[in-house]
Amino acid sequence: MKKIFFELKFILKDIFGFFLSSYKKPKSFLFNYIIPYQSIRVNIDRILTKLYQKKFLKLLKTKEKIIFLEEISDKGVLKIEKFFTFQNSNEIIKLINNEKKNKKYLHELAQNLKKDIINEIIFYMSFMRGENYTQDQIRVFFICNNDINGNEDFHSDSFSHSPKGYIYLNQIDSQTRPFLYLSKSHKNYSDRIKLENLCGKKLYSGKNLFNHQSSRIKEYDQWKRYFDKHKLFVGLAKQGDFILADTAGFHAKGPGTKPRYALWIEPIRGNLLNKLIGILTLNNFFKKNNYSLN
Repeated sequence: MKKIFFELKFILKDIFGFFLSSYKKPKSFLFNYIIPYQSIRVNIDRILTKLYQKKFLKLLKTKEKIIFLEEISDKGVLKIEKFFTFQNSNEIIKLINNEKKNKKYLHELAQNLKKDIINEIIFYMSFMRGENYTQDQIRVFFICNNDINGNEDFHSDSFSHSPKGYIYLNQIDSQTRPFLYLSKSHKNYSDRIKLENLCGKKLYSGKNLFNHQSSRIKEYDQWKRYFDKHKLFVGLAKQGDFILADTAGFHAKGPGTKPRYALWIEPIRGNLLNKLIGILTLNNFFKKNNYSLN
């Protein structure tokens, strides 16, 4: 009876969370082993994102922007050089190194910087996600990547197309934990679905290696073949460069002994239904943000 009760409880949770991108894996036996829960979600996301991006590109008037966005859509990752100039990067780094003491001030500083770049950030991230973002949905934080926390293993953040970005405060070389990405892996739907289903079942049975909702490719016995299929992007960068990535693709934090400092940018992952609404209201979204004049 106890098993039946929990199964019914998990089924209801899975039904409620079906359209939520933040709900990463099903919890019930029914949706892990019988009904292809993740396969359906990935394909809904694929169709809606493709329709959104197609309409988005049609609304643009500048060929340069179209080519730029098509490259992001194709590769899933892109570096924009000299995106934003930090006037006092060394001082910010000192504040980050004493984050507990300066937490409030760093938050305020990040929010002020957000105002300078928000319109362009919304432009790129809405396109990558396939959803009309607002300013309130974009989160920014100063971060320092110098610890070992499991993100060294290649993984996909979510079944759904989801953008993330870093604007760097220091130069990123091969020893500064560069952002790594398997180019075009965000569009490798067949392998992503296989991994999503495998990781969901392993989580359900308690046999997963990482105990994490984000799918790690090493859960798959033949994980090395991902590196045969996809070219590795290594995020070497200079101060002020911006790296954008669709974190549905496989990515990791690179090796190194030196810290990586950045303004971390990530939207709140919304509801898949918001993507449908976004397609229907994209014209108004462009007018509101003046994007059609780019």
